[in-house]
Amino acid sequence: MNTSDTITERPCRPGSEKGKIDVIVIGAGISGLTAAYRLHQAGASVQIIEAGSRPGGVVQSVEKDGFLIETGPNSFQSTGENIMALCRDLDLTPQPTAALAKKRYIYHSNQLLPLPSNPLQFLTTPLLSLIGKLRLLSEPFQPRYQGFEEETVAEFIRRRLGNEALDRLVNPFVSGVYAGNPEKLSAQSTFSALCKFEQEQGSIVKGALHTKKQKKKTQQGPRAPYQLLSFNGGLTQLPKALVQALPLGSCRYNTKVNAIQKTDEHYSILLSDGTQLDTAGVIIATPAQQAALLLQGIA
Repeated sequence: MNTSDTITERPCRPGSEKGKIDVIVIGAGISGLTAAYRLHQAGASVQIIEAGSRPGGVVQSVEKDGFLIETGPNSFQSTGENIMALCRDLDLTPQPTAALAKKRYIYHSNQLLPLPSNPLQFLTTPLLSLIGKLRLLSEPFQPRYQGFEEETVAEFIRRRLGNEALDRLVNPFVSGVYAGNPEKLSAQSTFSALCKFEQEQGSIVKGALHTKKQKKKTQQGPRAPYQLLSFNGGLTQLPKALVQALPLGSCRYNTKVNAIQKTDEHYSILLSDGTQLDTAGVIIATPAQQAALLLQGIA
């Protein structure tokens, strides 16, 4: 993708728009908004096209009857260097979700059950049956993965910890942090540290204990604890801040992209309202299925 050359203004077909756009971003989810924001920081002109009526994609926070409800992901990890840098650039102050909600629950069997927060609670929680707890305790004795194909999160957790741990503990976590399906997410991409623990030490538990021991030997000073973070007002504050950091009118809502056409000099984006936008570069920040359809005309 070339984002350094701005296209020259040329006569537009009826219904098209004149102007210089370095990059058009399709999709106003977190990926699309962040890409647009970084390009804007670098001096590029950017236009975002969004089929929906709001920014954020799956990230949406709703206030109802005094409660804050996250319809998508509900937190992010403090160990994510990129998102922490983004928060600093946007002057956003993340807060630990533990401080925002001292008690966390999982809805199971028509009731809210407290989420275990320490090893003892994992052994006493009604979330897991006796068989499920015994399966969890057997993790250090499970064989190491010998296959060559990349596992999904579900395959990895099911093999190491069992079905109950997957359905009742990991699935809610994955939905809350990644807004994804563990049957489709890559284990290596999502839980790379856990996969490494298994490959190097033979199990998740052994790997975690080994890593903790090594860190104690090499740690020079106090280390920031791992935390799950959010914002006052919910995760939707992040897409809102990204939009506010862009020039007015950078996001075009309720507009679908019908097709992408490529010439020797530029890309033409054909929109559902009949207009055409020409640009030097395109970023497709949509789900894979939608991206595949848009790429049919230029792949």
